[in-house]
Amino acid sequence: MNLVMTIIQTELSIKPKRLILATLFNIIGTVLFYTVLAKGFGLLNLQNQMAPMPESLFTGIIGLIAAWTAFELPTMRTWTLVSHTGIIDLLRMGRYHFWQLYLGKSIAYWIEVQYHIIIASLVLYALIGFSIHPVFLPLYWIYLMAGSIFLVHLGFLCGVLITHGEWHCYIWLWLLTPIVLMSGVMTMPSLLDGWFKYVVLALPTTALIAGGRSLVVSQSLNLIWVLQLVAADILFGMFSYYFIRRKLQQ
Repeated sequence: MNLVMTIIQTELSIKPKRLILATLFNIIGTVLFYTVLAKGFGLLNLQNQMAPMPESLFTGIIGLIAAWTAFELPTMRTWTLVSHTGIIDLLRMGRYHFWQLYLGKSIAYWIEVQYHIIIASLVLYALIGFSIHPVFLPLYWIYLMAGSIFLVHLGFLCGVLITHGEWHCYIWLWLLTPIVLMSGVMTMPSLLDGWFKYVVLALPTTALIAGGRSLVVSQSLNLIWVLQLVAADILFGMFSYYFIRRKLQQ
């Protein structure tokens, strides 16, 4: 475990310039998301199922940022790790075991994702200024922290699989962005019609975003969505770990 902690500490070592830029882009991005959704769309479809407008807007934007960061950050970091830093050589030399590298990097990526979720939440909270019970904001963070694990594993997997840097843009832009947007960012999935509604409700991204909205707006925890996220975290983690290990050993 000492090597795991070393990997985590190395990955999270404070680089002032990178930290300042990341925080600055986080703040600017959060403000832009708020401007687009609250002003540009004219509050379109954000007051769903009698949910108060500020809470709906808050959870929609933070859910989108959480999903985007949890996937994008591990994808790019892992692609760089595989392509430019010789991870395969390190494993072959026996400096690290694969499980140590995978666990250490995954935890470090996950911690950095949570930093961005909290910063974006505080910025948006200050912008919107709605009243929320002080207990439920930390609970909302915990829910997103636990629920975003499967996206970190998915990002790790995609970072190993993509052969060119632009592929991660295609995956996010053309595949994951529509999925995330339909998972409760702007409308509640339960308002959809027909079989498509049940497909969307079955997505783990819906459990993450719509489940988080339910926690803030209704102050209730949907057990089915919690179990869905736990299952997604476990399944994505196992598949990602074993698939990447097998690929790197080839």
